[in-house]
Amino acid sequence: MRFGRLTCLLSAFALCPSPARGQLRQTADNFNAWFSTYGELGIAGKWGAMYDFSMRSSGPVDELYALFARAGVTYTIHPSVRVAIGLNRSETWPY
Repeated sequence: MRFGRLTCLLSAFALCPSPARGQLRQTADNFNAWFSTYGELGIAGKWGAMYDFSMRSSGPVDELYALFARAGVTYTIHPSVRVAIGLNRSETWPY
Protein backbone atom coordinates (compact mmCIF):
# COMPACT_ATOMS: atom_id res chain seq x y z
CA MET A 1 0.00 0.00 0.00
CA ARG A 2 2.85 2.35 0.81
CA PHE A 3 4.40 1.75 -2.63
CA GLY A 4 1.15 2.85 -4.31
CA ARG A 5 1.04 6.19 -2.45
CA LEU A 6 4.69 6.90 -3.25
CA THR A 7 4.07 6.14 -6.93
CA CYS A 8 1.07 8.50 -6.99
CA LEU A 9 3.07 11.25 -5.26
CA LEU A 10 6.01 10.95 -7.69
CA SER A 11 3.63 10.89 -10.66
CA ALA A 12 1.95 14.07 -9.46
CA PHE A 13 5.32 15.88 -9.20
CA ALA A 14 6.38 14.63 -12.64
CA LEU A 15 3.18 15.85 -14.30
CA CYS A 16 3.17 19.32 -12.70
CA PRO A 17 5.06 21.96 -14.70
CA SER A 18 7.93 23.72 -13.02
CA PRO A 19 7.55 27.51 -13.40
CA ALA A 20 11.14 28.18 -12.29
CA ARG A 21 12.55 26.08 -15.14
CA GLY A 22 10.38 27.89 -17.69
CA GLN A 23 11.39 31.33 -16.41
CA LEU A 24 15.11 30.69 -16.91
CA ARG A 25 14.76 29.63 -20.54
CA GLN A 26 15.73 32.21 -23.15
CA THR A 27 14.53 31.96 -26.73
CA ALA A 28 15.36 33.86 -29.89
CA ASP A 29 13.70 33.92 -33.29
CA ASN A 30 15.86 33.11 -36.27
CA PHE A 31 14.43 33.34 -39.78
CA ASN A 32 16.76 33.07 -42.77
CA ALA A 33 15.94 33.13 -46.48
CA TRP A 34 17.93 31.75 -49.40
CA PHE A 35 17.15 32.77 -52.96
CA SER A 36 18.90 30.76 -55.67
CA THR A 37 18.85 30.32 -59.41
CA TYR A 38 20.93 28.03 -61.59
CA GLY A 39 20.95 26.72 -65.10
CA GLU A 40 22.78 25.05 -67.94
CA LEU A 41 22.87 25.93 -71.59
CA GLY A 42 24.06 23.76 -74.47
CA ILE A 43 26.35 25.71 -76.79
CA ALA A 44 27.61 23.35 -79.50
CA GLY A 45 27.92 19.56 -79.54
CA LYS A 46 29.41 18.45 -76.23
CA TRP A 47 30.14 21.98 -74.98
CA GLY A 48 27.92 24.02 -72.70
CA ALA A 49 27.77 26.75 -70.10
CA MET A 50 26.44 26.77 -66.54
CA TYR A 51 25.64 29.43 -63.94
CA ASP A 52 24.58 29.56 -60.32
CA PHE A 53 23.60 32.55 -58.17
CA SER A 54 22.59 32.50 -54.51
CA MET A 55 21.63 35.30 -52.11
CA ARG A 56 21.24 34.55 -48.40
CA SER A 57 19.72 36.90 -45.86
CA SER A 58 18.70 37.04 -42.23
CA GLY A 59 15.00 37.75 -42.25
CA PRO A 60 13.06 37.67 -45.51
CA VAL A 61 15.46 40.19 -47.13
CA ASP A 62 16.29 42.46 -44.20
CA GLU A 63 19.98 41.78 -43.64
CA LEU A 64 22.00 40.39 -46.51
CA TYR A 65 24.76 38.11 -45.24
CA ALA A 66 26.04 36.22 -48.30
CA LEU A 67 26.19 36.37 -52.09
CA PHE A 68 27.53 33.54 -54.24
CA ALA A 69 27.96 33.75 -58.01
CA ARG A 70 29.41 30.98 -60.17
CA ALA A 71 29.82 30.56 -63.94
CA GLY A 72 31.60 27.93 -65.96
CA VAL A 73 32.07 25.97 -69.15
CA THR A 74 31.00 22.31 -69.33
CA TYR A 75 32.11 19.43 -71.52
CA THR A 76 30.19 16.16 -71.81
CA ILE A 77 32.58 13.19 -71.83
CA HIS A 78 29.81 10.57 -71.79
CA PRO A 79 26.01 11.00 -71.57
CA SER A 80 26.26 10.37 -67.80
CA VAL A 81 29.58 12.19 -67.18
CA ARG A 82 30.04 15.96 -67.48
CA VAL A 83 33.03 18.04 -66.35
CA ALA A 84 33.10 21.77 -65.71
CA ILE A 85 35.61 24.51 -65.09
CA GLY A 86 34.67 28.00 -63.99
CA LEU A 87 34.90 30.92 -61.64
CA ASN A 88 33.29 31.56 -58.27
CA ARG A 89 32.75 34.83 -56.39
CA SER A 90 31.68 34.81 -52.74
CA GLU A 91 30.86 37.75 -50.48
CA THR A 92 29.86 37.38 -46.82
CA TRP A 93 28.93 39.89 -44.12
CA PRO A 94 28.19 39.47 -40.40
CA TYR A 95 24.53 39.54 -39.44
